[in-house]
Amino acid sequence: MASIAPPTETAEDAMASKTATTWKRREIRRKNAGKDRKAANRRGTTPVFPIHTPEIDAAAPPAQVAPTGN
Repeated sequence: MASIAPPTETAEDAMASKTATTWKRREIRRKNAGKDRKAANRRGTTPVFPIHTPEIDAAAPPAQVAPTGN
């Protein structure tokens, strides 16, 4: 008597388990968080407004003013 094998699931028929789905979502979140962090680092820490204007440099103590390349 021949035994009948149960049908095998193919990739398109299989459903992901809740655990696998959660792990995948966490992996995606970590990857995106890293991208956001790296993008923020690339922007740097210098503010977008000018920090060395002539008016501010004129009012600053001499030790604080950036050298002018004399």
